[in-house]
Order: sequence, then C-alpha cells, then structure tokens
Amino acid sequence: MSIKMMNSPGSNFINPNSMNARTSIYESPQARHKKLREMLDRTSTLQENATVGSLNILEEAVGEVDVIHNDIDDKIINQDQIVLDSEVMKVSAQVIRGAARSLDEETNSYNAVEFTENLLRYARNLSDETLEAPNWELLGRQIAPMIMPCGSASTLLHCMELMEAGVHQKRSKIVNRRRDALLPAKKPEKIVAIANDDNPVDKSVDKIAHLIRKYYKRNNEPLNFFKLIVNPHDFGKTVENMLHVSFLVNDGRMALSVGGDGDLFIQPVAKNVFEEQQTSGNAKRIANIPSLTLKTWKLLIDVLEITEPMIDFE
Repeated sequence: MSIKMMNSPGSNFINPNSMNARTSIYESPQARHKKLREMLDRTSTLQENATVGSLNILEEAVGEVDVIHNDIDDKIINQDQIVLDSEVMKVSAQVIRGAARSLDEETNSYNAVEFTENLLRYARNLSDETLEAPNWELLGRQIAPMIMPCGSASTLLHCMELMEAGVHQKRSKIVNRRRDALLPAKKPEKIVAIANDDNPVDKSVDKIAHLIRKYYKRNNEPLNFFKLIVNPHDFGKTVENMLHVSFLVNDGRMALSVGGDGDLFIQPVAKNVFEEQQTSGNAKRIANIPSLTLKTWKLLIDVLEITEPMIDFE
C-alpha cells in the first residue's frame, strides 16, 4: 500500500483512497483512543473473575471494538490504536478461556441462592395472576407425584409388658403303635341326613325354586341371574340370595347358562332330566359362586334398573 506525505506542515500519513472511506462515528482519534482504553480496562476486569455470565459483557465490548476496527483509514495513521485493539482481542481470548474453564467447573455445581430465587419466582407465577407470596399449595400438588413415598414401619411392642420367660417343657415323644392284626377294622358310622322341615334355609331355597319355575313357565325363557338375586335395599340379602341359588344349582334342580350378550341366566332343570341324573348318579354337584363386591352390587342396581327385589318372602 502506498503512503504519501501531504505538503502542508504537520500533516499526517493518509490513504490515497481515504476520500471514499466510511465516516467514523467518533468525533476524533482521541475519542476513539479513549474508547479503546475503556474497552481494554473493561475486558481486563472480566479476566480477573471470568465466569459464564461474563460472556455477555464481553460480547458487548467486542462489538464496540469491531466498530472501531472498521475505521481502517484512521487506524493506519494512529498506530497506537492498533496496539490497543490487539490488546483488547488478546484479553478477550483470555476471558473466553476463563469462562470456558468456569463452565466446566460449574456444570455440576449447585447454587442454593439461585435455586431459591428461581423457586420463589416459579411459585408466585403458578396461579393466573402474579402473587407477592408464593402459592405453596399449587407447587405441592405438582411436586407430590414426583416424590417417592418413604416406607413406614410400626410395632406393637411398646404396648406389651415384658415378662419372664417360662420354663420350656419338652414334648413327649409320640410312640407309633402298630395295629393289632387280630383286631377287626372299624368302619366310620354312616351319617344319615335327616330332613328338617323347620329349617328356614330349606324353606327359602324351596321358595326360590318355586319362583324360578313360575317365571319360566309364564315367560317361557330363563331368568336373569342377577335380577333374581340382587336386593337393591340390602347388600347382605343379595349375598344370602346368591348362596341359596347356589344350593339349587348344586342339587341339580337349576341350571345356569350364558346368553348371547354374556349375561348369566338361570332356569329349572326338566323333571325327567333331574330324575335320570339322580338315578344314574351322574348329577353334577358343582356350583360356582361369582364374587360380589359392594361396588359391583351398586353397579348392577344401576345397569339393570332394579327398584324392588324379586326374592322377598317376608
């Protein structure tokens, strides 16, 4: 690059193309020099305590230096500003290295003050409007599902009195005696079931059997099992009715079947089929009782729209 000297005394070195150069935003080289010195002091201060937060301030400082760096023409004739510019760049690089080192050190660090401030700010903004006092109730609802419950243990030992241990008695040895082969073997006595006409359970079972037969004869279709047993006013009566019906199924007098919609139905067994099973001894003595909870009982009342019990002999 060619440099010429102006003829007037006290002239400075200038670029021949300076007429087309951009206009500096600084009023004078002294103002630009002062700004560079200010940026150098600013970056030097950051170097002493380089943290991740220092990068934002450093970015502003480098931006100011870039503006000065664009004044190429004036920098040629003001060599001291070039030195300051390079010093700022050097210190900036050191600040960046320090910030990177600080970032590595603070990656796993925990700042209690910063965490508390963020937590308070978050708790104040949980509701629709910002509050002065944090809303701990809403925060607790969000945090509670994330906390693993601690196991708790209890003991009843504090309710007991300590007593002296008793004398341990040794068990007497059991002597296995051989059966005398000469003694005749005794058969267990055969227990004959005696029908008791005064048994209220048998009476209830017979009445239920009569009710089922009457319904089947009148409607010519099986009866819905749950419509039969459910008592909408008494859960205990419902369980009792289910047990009584199971006796009928176990005796072979009634049969259960499943409808097309998966509903459970009950109907009487034909008399000739029942007598044949009794004669041949092929009667099935199995009666499965479905489990019935209070929740299921209430659900059956609503679904089947039961208002009055079918089994009501009182």
